[in-house]
Amino acid sequence: MVPSDPSAGGLVVRVRLRGQIVVWTDLMYPDLQGKLVDEVRFDLRQYLGEIERAFREWAVADG
Repeated sequence: MVPSDPSAGGLVVRVRLRGQIVVWTDLMYPDLQGKLVDEVRFDLRQYLGEIERAFREWAVADG
């Protein structure tokens, strides 16, 4: 675990890669059918694109 950067608002994200797949584990939330979700997988290219998009929006909102 890496300590969060104070300028990042205290957010820490741990990411595990399996080839070109990003895996989030140890999640605990219900899906639309009420089943427990404990792991989610994303395509690496799509995942990094979303991080870049969200960062741009966050930077614009922050001024």
